[in-house]
Amino acid sequence: MREKWTNRFGFLFVTVGPAVGLRNMWSFPYLCYRNGGGAFLIPYLITLLVVALPQLIPQVSLGQYTSLSPMKAWEMVPTIKGIGYAATIIAVLCNVTYSTVLAWTLRYLYASMSPVLPWMTCANSWNTLGCFVPDNNQSTSKSLYVNASGTNSTRNASEIASSVAEFWTRGVLGLSEGLTDIGRFQTPLVVCHAITWILVFFAMLKGANWTSKVTYVTSTLPTFILVAVLVRGVTLDGSYEGIIHFLKPNMTKLSQPQVWKDAVLQNLYSLSIGSGCMMTMGSFNSYHHNFMRDAIALSVLNSCASFVAGFAVFSTLGFMAKQQNTTVDLVAESGPGLVFTVYPQALSMMPGSQFCSKDKKST
Repeated sequence: MREKWTNRFGFLFVTVGPAVGLRNMWSFPYLCYRNGGGAFLIPYLITLLVVALPQLIPQVSLGQYTSLSPMKAWEMVPTIKGIGYAATIIAVLCNVTYSTVLAWTLRYLYASMSPVLPWMTCANSWNTLGCFVPDNNQSTSKSLYVNASGTNSTRNASEIASSVAEFWTRGVLGLSEGLTDIGRFQTPLVVCHAITWILVFFAMLKGANWTSKVTYVTSTLPTFILVAVLVRGVTLDGSYEGIIHFLKPNMTKLSQPQVWKDAVLQNLYSLSIGSGCMMTMGSFNSYHHNFMRDAIALSVLNSCASFVAGFAVFSTLGFMAKQQNTTVDLVAESGPGLVFTVYPQALSMMPGSQFCSKDKKST
């Protein structure tokens, strides 16, 4: 007989993880900014109610009713049982992707334990001559940076890059120049990737209920960090300009099909619809569990986390733009680079950043 959650919040805690995950944190803010700012909330909320939620509810209910995995549950309709196999393949690919993101996170965690935060100094082997150290008290009248030799210089905005961005692109990823250059072997990332899979193994070793207890930490801790980044971000110099770029509505964007497509994809991806995840987690519910309540709560939490992430990210981007004497458009980017440059910089400027590090930055 299939194992069941020991309490009624087991399903909610397990499924809320993707809602406050890094993938959702970097995608929604950029999509909102690119697709009309505050106007993007209109297609986002409409597609949530019309497309995402009507698909989320039956997927959870099917898993709860059958108490089977997607591959087994869809065998009740032999002509479309391939849906179950497709969902399983998608889940495997998603796990491979997320394990890579977790490896990046572990790399940052390890780096944060250094006496000097490596992303807050330009004295590292990967830094270029155009590296500058962000400083909340730094004058913005000129582009000031401290290069690898420790001397102050001035350059045009197009020739400089923050130490936070260089740590991500050059120190962590070791990005190459292109397809003809395979780059260097990133040993720290390989080690972090191995540790990630070991942690996943132990998180699932004792079954679903042990996994749900693990998610009590993995689902709530990112929420507290997100709120902390938001509070710090809105107090930085230039944060107002960043928030304006995030929210300023452009209603003409609503006539573009791509905007509505992005809204649908964001909802489906952040709620893990179609990957078999919700059906699998629902299969551990008791037969009479109120899955409708959990589905609605999950949708609300997902939207709130996305919206708060937008404020946290773009308030810090406004600060970064002012430090580089440029505009938010030039420092905003899509993909993981957005979260792995914004969040470390915001956290490093908090009063309690020495919790894991002895120094905030070098001089």
